[in-house]
Amino acid sequence: MPSTRIRPLRRAADVISDAVLVLWCLLWAGVAWALKSVVDALAVPAEGIGRTAGDLAGRVDDAADRLGDVALVGDELARPFSPIADGLRQLSAQSVEQAEAVYQAGWLLFLVVFLIPSLTLALLYLPRRVRRAKESAAARRYIDSAADLDLFALRALANSPMTQLAEISPDPVADWRSGDRAVITALANLELRRVGIGTLNLDQPTGSGQ
Repeated sequence: MPSTRIRPLRRAADVISDAVLVLWCLLWAGVAWALKSVVDALAVPAEGIGRTAGDLAGRVDDAADRLGDVALVGDELARPFSPIADGLRQLSAQSVEQAEAVYQAGWLLFLVVFLIPSLTLALLYLPRRVRRAKESAAARRYIDSAADLDLFALRALANSPMTQLAEISPDPVADWRSGDRAVITALANLELRRVGIGTLNLDQPTGSGQ
C-alpha cells in the first residue's frame, strides 16, 4: 500500500500564509484603532461643553430656588433664571449628542478601515486554502491501495502542464491506458504534489510516512 504525508514545504507555506493573514488583520486593526482614537479626540471638547453647561444649569437652578424663597418678590427675582437654565440644559444635551455622533463616526471609520482590507485578503486567500486542505485530506483518505493511483494519474493528465507530462513520458496517455505502473506512479505523484502530499512510496505500509 502507498504511504502519504503532507509535504514539509507545503505545510510550512500554509503556516506562513496563515500567519501573514493574521498579521495583516492585526495590522489593519491597529491602524483602524489609531484613526478611531484621533476621531474620538474630536468629541472631547463637545463633552466638556456638555458637562460645563449641565453644571451651570444646576447652579442657576439653585440660585433661582434661593431667590424664590425671598418673601414677596421671590418669584419675580427667580423668573429670569428659568430660561437661562433651560438654555444651558439644551446646550448640554446638544453637546452630548454631538459627542455621541463623533464616537459613532469613529466606530464606523474603524470598521471600514479594518474590514475592507482584512476581508479582501481573507476572501482571496481562504477559499483556495480551504480547497487545498480538502484536496489534501481527500487524497490522504483515498490513497489506500496501488489501484487508487490510476485516479490520481488521470487527474494529473487533466490538470498538469504539458511540459511536466512530457518529462514523465513521451506519450503519458498511452502509457496510462496500457497500465505502465512506473508512469502511472509518476503521474499520481505529480497530482499529489499539486495538492500538497509527498511522493508515494509503494513499498511501505500506509501511514509509515506520517
